[in-house]
This record gives sequence, structure tokens and C-alpha cells, in this order.
Amino acid sequence: MRAHFASDVPLSSDTDDDDVRESSSQDNARTRDALNTRIMKFKSDSSNMVVVCEFIDDVLQKAEEEAASRQQIAKNCKNSQQNKSKSQKPSKCDYSHYLFYF
Repeated sequence: MRAHFASDVPLSSDTDDDDVRESSSQDNARTRDALNTRIMKFKSDSSNMVVVCEFIDDVLQKAEEEAASRQQIAKNCKNSQQNKSKSQKPSKCDYSHYLFYF
């Protein structure tokens, strides 16, 4: 499928702007009608809809797997950061870093 953003036929320099707008509007309406016809034809074939549903299911499954993977990575990073901060702070019961003079 290819998108067309401009006419394939170059406009002549003596073309009136109103004619261009009217022609463009008519072209857009024809393109829209042709597209709607193609969409309805596609939808009417049940085998096409089965393929679309399978594709959507596959995309959703991959998205869920990726989301779960990202959540696991975030959880692992959070736990890693917590472990680092715990190992850098002295324990409440550990007084070995204080010097006691009596």
C-alpha cells in the first residue's frame, strides 16, 4: 500500500487556484470512497478478519511479555539499589566503626 500526498500530474502555471481546490476536493472524495470500498471488501472476507485477529493477539501477547520483562528488570534494579544502600550503611547493632576510649 502506498500513500499519495501530491498529484502525480504537475499543475500548469495557468491553473486557477479555485480549480485546483475543487479538483483536489473531488480527488479526495474519490480516494476516500475507493478506500472505504476496499475496507468493506476486506472486512467482508472472514478469512481476512481471522488473520487480523491473530495478528492483534500476537501483538498483544508480545506487548504483555515485554511489559512483564520491563517490570522484572525494574524490580531487579530497585532490589539491587536497595542492597547497595544497605551494604554502605552500618547496621544499627554494628559498633565496630566507633572507637571507644576508656
